[in-house]
Amino acid sequence: MIVIGGVALPALTARSTVLLAAQLALDHLKCFVIDGEDAAPLLYRLDGVPVSLFIIPGLGRPATELSLLDHDEAVWNDGQRTYVLVARSGAHDRLQHVASGMRNEAK
Repeated sequence: MIVIGGVALPALTARSTVLLAAQLALDHLKCFVIDGEDAAPLLYRLDGVPVSLFIIPGLGRPATELSLLDHDEAVWNDGQRTYVLVARSGAHDRLQHVASGMRNEAK
């Protein structure tokens, strides 16, 4: 079962933004809780709240806001890569503000 999941999960996350978001929420927890602050591409603290920024090249996802697995996520793309900001639930407004600033700076 683990082998099947290991093969199927990357294929499924390539098609589903929700599954991708769930995987990144778990990665966010792993980075801040288990591995310390040295495992995700970019780790921040926003008013003391841990925030992860994942940058996924070659994957186009529509802009969306998600809340799952007790985390809020902001997803957007620039045509060449997908960006996902992940934070614990309750940081939605601050997370959207940061995502908006990042999108504007990238233009």
